Amino acid sequence: MKKKAVVYLLVAVMAMTISGCSGKSAEEKSSEAETSSEEAKTTEADTVEDTDSEEGSEELELLRKYVDVDAYIAGEGVVDANVSDEISEEMQVDGHTLRIGMGYDEVLAEGFTPTDDAFSQEEAYAVAVTCDFTTDQGKTARLGFICEEGQTVADGVLYSVNVQQLEDTDETTVPAYSVMGISGDTTIPEIVSVLGEPYQIEDPAWSDFLNVGFEYNCKETSRYLTFYVNLDTEEIVSATLEGYAE
Repeated sequence: MKKKAVVYLLVAVMAMTISGCSGKSAEEKSSEAETSSEEAKTTEADTVEDTDSEEGSEELELLRKYVDVDAYIAGEGVVDANVSDEISEEMQVDGHTLRIGMGYDEVLAEGFTPTDDAFSQEEAYAVAVTCDFTTDQGKTARLGFICEEGQTVADGVLYSVNVQQLEDTDETTVPAYSVMGISGDTTIPEIVSVLGEPYQIEDPAWSDFLNVGFEYNCKETSRYLTFYVNLDTEEIVSATLEGYAE
């Protein structure tokens, strides 16, 4: 369910362009020129695709300020050497500790209330299901749960914690949070200083904003910490801790 790395996407596009322009005879090139002329009447979808490519290039240039982009290109979007020895299983949200693997009732006891009364009866086998929860301070975090086959969320355990600070999010609804020394007002340079360069850079050359994901992966456990950041402002726009307890 992870999105492809933006660097890998751009590398694939460049590879296609290079292979399409090499080793062609004069006749082939002439034929392609005629075809290109016919294709000059692009559809709206073509135009969007071209724009996306340009936006992706801008993202790459901004990324160079913070990480070794060439290493991600060489690794097709990931850098194996950047895998983390440990990813915390805890995230502090509005002063409460949420721990990956804690039971549904334990989450409720920490002062979190689902916005959907029926959420606890959903089945969450193999794939986690999520719901917005309000804290005892009236703020909102999105929590995900997973359970055994035939069980419901009420029997399940916490799989993910997500706090969104998107550009269009009402700031009064965003809870205070902290995970591995990173909080809501941490900037990109500070993230890299504390956690190092990420294992993978996620997402989207097609974003309306210059947002990409810095994903940190745990070497020994299936646990992930991802910060979506705005490359222009250097601010965090969402933070997600997910995975399994040891």
